Amino acid sequence: MLPLLTGCAPEFWDAMAQGMARSYAPSGGGTDSERLNICAKYQTQSGWSQAYKVSATIVKGSELNSKMGTFNYSPYSTYAVIFWAEGEASVLEMDYYYGTLSAYGVDATDQRGRKWHIAHTTICY
Repeated sequence: MLPLLTGCAPEFWDAMAQGMARSYAPSGGGTDSERLNICAKYQTQSGWSQAYKVSATIVKGSELNSKMGTFNYSPYSTYAVIFWAEGEASVLEMDYYYGTLSAYGVDATDQRGRKWHIAHTTICY
């Protein structure tokens, strides 16, 4: 089972996914976001989950708030947004971000408080 953000109506997540997909399309221009293929896994009670090789949008919290019309995200933080399926997204706040995501990766936290580890690498385990 994939860990998904919940607590909002499905309609909210559908609108979020559709809005972000339009906002962060390659021809969107004018954004500070970046699309990367990453390896993501989350902390469970018995260790790390399986690793998922997925595409993520790296975006500043200020831009995320602006595009989504909310104040839910820290404007000075950087987030990795993973779209699992239509209307299903994980928004991960990275512990730190210095302009690039390395192969060693960085820890992140989703809105439910779950710890993640994400890395920009072709090796995903």
